Amino acid sequence: MYRIAVCDDDENFLKDITQDVTAYFEKEGGYHKCVEYKSGLALLADIEDKKLYDIYILDIEMPVYSGIDITKEITQYDPTPFIIFVTSHLKYAVDSYNYNIFRFIPKSELKGRLTLALRAAFSKLDEQKENYYFISNNRRFEKISYKDILYIYKDGKNSVFVLSEQEIKVRKTLEMVYRELGTGDFIFIDRCTIVNIQLIKKIDCKAAKIKMKNGKEIDVARIRIRELMKELNSYWGKHI
Repeated sequence: MYRIAVCDDDENFLKDITQDVTAYFEKEGGYHKCVEYKSGLALLADIEDKKLYDIYILDIEMPVYSGIDITKEITQYDPTPFIIFVTSHLKYAVDSYNYNIFRFIPKSELKGRLTLALRAAFSKLDEQKENYYFISNNRRFEKISYKDILYIYKDGKNSVFVLSEQEIKVRKTLEMVYRELGTGDFIFIDRCTIVNIQLIKKIDCKAAKIKMKNGKEIDVARIRIRELMKELNSYWGKHI
């Protein structure tokens, strides 16, 4: 299911955009959830609570927090968001290009150009889905790039994703997370730990440790070392 945030202080345009998004899915098929925000402040509050979206459709010019202000905040949590700017004022188009905006749409051309923008955005999102792990529940929506995951370990009934600068806990078993990853880039080094094989720098067989590219060392079950070496050699042979 795709999640779309629509933010515009003009309630008429807000309804028009939501209706156009709904019409798109009625024609193209698929599931979506479109959430309306009447102010940038309301959307920012959800973003700071890590309630993120696949696509953001934002009015550039709004009181207190503009579309550009919101974009700056979004990129703190998601460095590659899909943002579509809509506005009645073409003078803001030049400024918007400084923020790697996916599309810029004048409100006078909304109906025709929004459909094209959504089709292009969803096409790229589908390509990206193979390289992201998605966390989705009633409280949050977050995507984690596979290349950012160092390793994942079991913590009771939870699985903890270890990234370079943070840890993210999800209430799922490690086996379930492994199946959902669905790629050969992750391997078990023991019953409680999965590592990203792309980020392994070396294996110290004598000490039974893996050294990751960021310098982190992780203990390995000695019974797994020989098999792990085979898997690593096979992976490097295919990718180097």
